[in-house]
Amino acid sequence: MAIEQTGAMQMPFGAQLTEVTLSPQALCHYITDDELEKLGEMRKEPVMEIFLCTIGAFLGALVPALQVLSQFRADPTKVDGWGLVTLMIGVATLAVSVVSGLLWHQRSKTHKSMVATIRERPRAPVKLAYDNAT
Repeated sequence: MAIEQTGAMQMPFGAQLTEVTLSPQALCHYITDDELEKLGEMRKEPVMEIFLCTIGAFLGALVPALQVLSQFRADPTKVDGWGLVTLMIGVATLAVSVVSGLLWHQRSKTHKSMVATIRERPRAPVKLAYDNAT
């Protein structure tokens, strides 16, 4: 891809006829609409994986933690160290789940706004270059 003195871009002869978006800077990236859609999707997001893991850990610790809480309400002296550890695991995983869930939600909005920003850029015509090189 080359840029002529007139400001028009030249694409190789075999490229499809298309329009590209341009940012205010002279740096241009050629990306298809399908690639832009894939870029905007939330695939392999580490925050999502952390959220799902901590939700699973929280759900696994929920019933034992509720049992410890009921024992603590009945007689606080009968709660042993393992019960307190179970309760702390439940509270910690709930806290990490809430924080990672909020981060995941915030990042998903960022990806969608990035795609919208790229689509709103002004469009420029593309002129195909007839290369004789094979």
